[in-house]
Amino acid sequence: MTAFFVFTGVVMLLERPVLKLLPSVVVSVLRMLPTFVVSTMLVLVHVPFSHWYYGDWVEGGYFQEFSFALWHIRKISE
Repeated sequence: MTAFFVFTGVVMLLERPVLKLLPSVVVSVLRMLPTFVVSTMLVLVHVPFSHWYYGDWVEGGYFQEFSFALWHIRKISE
């Protein structure tokens, strides 16, 4: 689990230096991206290393029990 957070810290520390290396046009386009696109990109960067954090939870069956309740949320009709 520590390795996952160390990797996240390295990604955060490298964000600004890498942006300084890119042309200003690319940086301005990146800053205009919607929040959901930036969030998706961040998740995709972490997917290859997510087993460092979630591995024990997956093996223990946590998400199987949680997923049962996830789809039982319904809209209350008026």
